[in-house]
Amino acid sequence: MGNYSKAKEELNVVGIYLKKMDVPYDLIDMIDEEGEKSPAIVTTYQHKDYEFEVTIRHHGDWINVYCFILDTSGLDNDVERVLYKTCLELNYLLPEVTFSAHKDDLYIEADMLVGVPFKDFEAEFNSIALGINQFVALLAPRGLLPDTWGRRRQEMPPSE
Repeated sequence: MGNYSKAKEELNVVGIYLKKMDVPYDLIDMIDEEGEKSPAIVTTYQHKDYEFEVTIRHHGDWINVYCFILDTSGLDNDVERVLYKTCLELNYLLPEVTFSAHKDDLYIEADMLVGVPFKDFEAEFNSIALGINQFVALLAPRGLLPDTWGRRRQEMPPSE
């Protein structure tokens, strides 16, 4: 439980930063792939008609901010190839964020050390929006924006 308490303590600091930035959020408990409960902050980023879920978790000495972009299952192989190529291009062009994949899901992430000053947290957190904006800017001219992407935390348990 010590790890849980430490994680919640660190996320409470992040919550203070988010309040300072006027970003609404929920502090919830999530169950990871090993069945362990851990605290997380969940908020959303709105880009035009799309809503993207942003999750903030504590991992040892790190705060990890990750944002679900889309589920790639069922996409045509050529479209999937362009999506992943775009992600790699943006990994090169935007050093403050990383695009990643887990199973069939595509994410954008930013990592920072625990105890990061507010100014640095704000820059890292806002880099998620910059990454999404650039991703959309590169895909829209190619006509490759999915009809639906992003999702809200329907499958996650409520906080206790």
